[in-house]
Amino acid sequence: MLETMLGKGRQQIFPNAATLKMQMQETINKPKYNVEDLYYEDGICQAMAKNEAWRNITFMVIFVNTLWIAIDTDYNNAAATAGEALMFQIMDQFFCIFFTFEIMARFLAFKDKCDARRDNWFVFDAVLVSLMVWETWITPLVLLLVGGHTQTGSMPHAAALRIFRLFRLFRVFRAARVLHHMPELMILVRAMGMAIRSVGATLCLMLVIIYFYAIVMAELLSDTYAEMATVPQAINCLLLWGAFADQEAIFTDLLSLGYIYYFLFMAYMVLGSWTVLNMLIGVVCEVVSTAAELEREEDKTEELRTHILGVVNFVDTDGDKKVSAEEFVRICENPQAMEELHALDVDVLALVDYADVLFQDKGELSMKAFTELLVQFRGTNTGTVKDLVDVRKYLKLEFMKFEEKMISMCTQPKASRSSKKT
Repeated sequence: MLETMLGKGRQQIFPNAATLKMQMQETINKPKYNVEDLYYEDGICQAMAKNEAWRNITFMVIFVNTLWIAIDTDYNNAAATAGEALMFQIMDQFFCIFFTFEIMARFLAFKDKCDARRDNWFVFDAVLVSLMVWETWITPLVLLLVGGHTQTGSMPHAAALRIFRLFRLFRVFRAARVLHHMPELMILVRAMGMAIRSVGATLCLMLVIIYFYAIVMAELLSDTYAEMATVPQAINCLLLWGAFADQEAIFTDLLSLGYIYYFLFMAYMVLGSWTVLNMLIGVVCEVVSTAAELEREEDKTEELRTHILGVVNFVDTDGDKKVSAEEFVRICENPQAMEELHALDVDVLALVDYADVLFQDKGELSMKAFTELLVQFRGTNTGTVKDLVDVRKYLKLEFMKFEEKMISMCTQPKASRSSKKT
């Protein structure tokens, strides 16, 4: 009858609430994506792809290959692989064979080969390995077919094909796989991505200011100062003097070599100096601020515990090291105790309102439990899941009592009528 009274005239928003909650639960409990779940259960390829030691060897080879790129750039001046020294040819063949074997083993480990193209890391590695295969095996074959020679100086098509050597720079990006297994680096990379927008907005604002003053300087100094004769020249001077004063000579030299080198170095300075270094400063400041805040919080909490123990010991007349309802009342009636608790950011008004709930189930609290309770009543504390659970538990108990009371009121007339008939 009570359920009918409470539910009468109420329209449900979700008629199939149970089904909807089940679907939501399945969505929430959806397992985290793991590429190994798409592999075969048995076989050599899947065993190799899942093997931790093999992954560590692969990371080590990626690291060595990244270092080798610097050596190759400095000492290998051949236009193509066929014209390289023997040591460079051996290393190129080793890296190409190893990475090709590794990517093929991962590809053959998939149950459904179409799943390979949906794995971002596999696609990323496959593209880089394809570029390596092109440079190491395809390019020499093309040179052989067109009649080129192995010597750099006598190779007719060396100038045209030398640009393919730039593909080896993409091998450095394979080192990004290490980020997947180092959460700290992933956090910094994501933070840098988030900071790029702020840095870009700051750069745009600075460029607007520079553009405005460049027009002013070019208008006033075009006849007397050659470096600001035009607006682009004035923009370049103001940008270098204002943002990159220490690197002005480098920018000037690179500008004389070509605009592409100028803007490449500009991109490096913006990404390296402005973004990464400023982010590092922000991280250090945040760490120091967090550590200082935790230290202050611990000191304040310890001070609060000491004062609370002093207040409780003052009203603990029976000396049992416990706080009963009567002793709690004496604490609340003591003006000095209330002033001390208020000075320590304890919400004494909420504490009084919570008194009935506090001693509802227990007649008395231990000194430690009461101290922890008062610490939770500090006004600077933030709400936690535990606080919400406590509120939910309290409301549930109150509704259960209300329901029992309503049921007893509804059944009481029936009992009285039956007693009269008897």
